[in-house]
Amino acid sequence: MRPLTLLLFLMAVGTLLAQPFDPTRPPNTYRNADNPHYWKNRAPYPGYWQQDVHYLLKARLDDAEDLVAGEAT
Repeated sequence: MRPLTLLLFLMAVGTLLAQPFDPTRPPNTYRNADNPHYWKNRAPYPGYWQQDVHYLLKARLDDAEDLVAGEAT
């Protein structure tokens, strides 16, 4: 009887602490594999190629002279 009571208690607490579903704000499924509009899930046309890169930029802005200087790695 005691394990059953503990199990029911834990299930009730889990249900109360769960995040409620709000139908007015659907979940963000933009990057899901089943989203045909996400660019990583499909190529726009056959033979399309796009380089996926990540840059580290160190830039300096000089407002007085209207200059931008920096390095990319």
